[in-house]
Amino acid sequence: MNLKKMVLLVSMVAAAVAAIYLEPTQKIAAERKNFILANIIPLQFGEWKLIDSSEGGRIVNPEQNTLINKLYSQTLSRTYANSKGEQVMLVIAYGEDQSDGTQLHYPEVCYPAQGFQIISADNTLLNTSLGSIPVRKLIATFSTRVEPIIYWTTIGNRAVFRGKETRLLKLSYGLQGKIPDGILFRTSSITADTTHGFELQISFINNLLSALPANNLNAIAGL
Repeated sequence: MNLKKMVLLVSMVAAAVAAIYLEPTQKIAAERKNFILANIIPLQFGEWKLIDSSEGGRIVNPEQNTLINKLYSQTLSRTYANSKGEQVMLVIAYGEDQSDGTQLHYPEVCYPAQGFQIISADNTLLNTSLGSIPVRKLIATFSTRVEPIIYWTTIGNRAVFRGKETRLLKLSYGLQGKIPDGILFRTSSITADTTHGFELQISFINNLLSALPANNLNAIAGL
């Protein structure tokens, strides 16, 4: 067993033992003042302006309505267009309690559940003017529709790749007696030119993050 795996094993065992004696009670969500997505995310920023979602593509919700209310405290679904008429769909889902039973659900689950196929999936770092964000890029298809997708998740005040990093961060918060909140932030566009679709979304994300209040950047993007 190499050192990295040994450290991970020891950390997980220690956390499991500690969990028996320490039950987290302090919600990070309680520390966020006036955290209302509909108010925080502007209707217009940079070259982007909110449009009626009926003018854009069908937004795939993060989950069916029965689960949305259980998993998330707030959700936001909007479509924006730039001066060229190019559109980006935005979905943000926020959950106040990221315990195992109420954790964020990922596009790799909800898209196939609604008939899509995921034909490509890659982890990468998205470089913004405010810092780097660990993101996942997907390409989903449904009949002739091709939808490039960029998403990330935050746990507490950090953005992390799903899987091991997410579990370790939750354990870290638990050992501090804290219950982390979390966000799933997703953009997508409908285009067969997936390279341009990703570039368009990156431009959109950069413009949006630059327009957000500094005190909300850690919760929304781990910055």
